[in-house]
Amino acid sequence: SGMTPDPSSTACEKCVQNDRVECLSQELRRLKRLVAQLQDDLRSGLSEVRGRLEESVHGAAAQTAGLAERIVIAEERRKTQDDAAEAMAAQITTLGLELATWPSAPTLHAALDRLEQLAATALVLDGEPRHWDEHQLGAWLVRLGLPESIARTFEANLVNGQVAVDL
Repeated sequence: SGMTPDPSSTACEKCVQNDRVECLSQELRRLKRLVAQLQDDLRSGLSEVRGRLEESVHGAAAQTAGLAERIVIAEERRKTQDDAAEAMAAQITTLGLELATWPSAPTLHAALDRLEQLAATALVLDGEPRHWDEHQLGAWLVRLGLPESIARTFEANLVNGQVAVDL
């Protein structure tokens, strides 16, 4: 009960505690170095990630600008094509309106036939009126100022120069 501790055992305990403190100190220094290295690695990694993000942002901005430029060009082309289509539509409408005012093909053919007859008749009107055919007589009546409908009626009824003399 009143035992005094053995001085050698107390010294040993102190050695063990000192060794343990030294060991823990060394472990703490090692961990601090490891944490410092990890912090450096983290800073370096963050810096690299930040650089890559900035590159990506710049690349995306350049792509966006390029796409915006392409969109503007495409819209300008579409507008040009729309304007050209509208101009062409207007020309087609104008042409359609002009064509609507033209006489029909049968009317044009009849007019051409009549012109040919009048041209042929004009060459022959110098001859004896009794020998004129109905077209020559019709052309002469129109030249005299009679309405063309009367000349056509004469032609339709085959009134030639000989018949006209008898009228």
